[in-house]
Amino acid sequence: MHTGKPTPAAYAEARGSLYFGVPTVWSRVVGEGDAARELSSARLLVSGSAPLPVPVFDELVRLTGHAPVERYGSTESLITLSTLAEGERRPGWVGLPLAGVSTRLLGEGDAEVPSDGEAIGRLEVKGPMLFDGYLNRPEATAGVFDDDGWYRTGDVAVLDAAGMHRIVGRSPST
Repeated sequence: MHTGKPTPAAYAEARGSLYFGVPTVWSRVVGEGDAARELSSARLLVSGSAPLPVPVFDELVRLTGHAPVERYGSTESLITLSTLAEGERRPGWVGLPLAGVSTRLLGEGDAEVPSDGEAIGRLEVKGPMLFDGYLNRPEATAGVFDDDGWYRTGDVAVLDAAGMHRIVGRSPST
């Protein structure tokens, strides 16, 4: 069921089983505890579009009993990373690459950074889900792809040994 304008009251009244929201909406939902508690009967809560703040994640768990599925993507790449409905959902982490998606984090001199959960690098993605380019803007398109077809997302992230990603901000050059 689509709630129209995504307000805490609309979410609570929808009596749905699956709710999608951006972090701003989830922040508003947890700000209204009674509305948030109404979502406890849902099957799944999903957050995307931007990193979900850890306190909001934790409050959703406390009020609804659900750890939200977090995911990451962009207009240019669609959804590329996601935690799994039947997998680990770690506050502040947006998950693993979807099938067919490759990722890498690059640091100084375009060297790959270690997958240690702490080293920060520029996130690049590659896969069949990428856009072909910006309409009538070949220079802009060339600026976001390297010669091997890796798309420079403009985001910076960390990656742990298990392949989980955490978005930590935007690249200074973006």
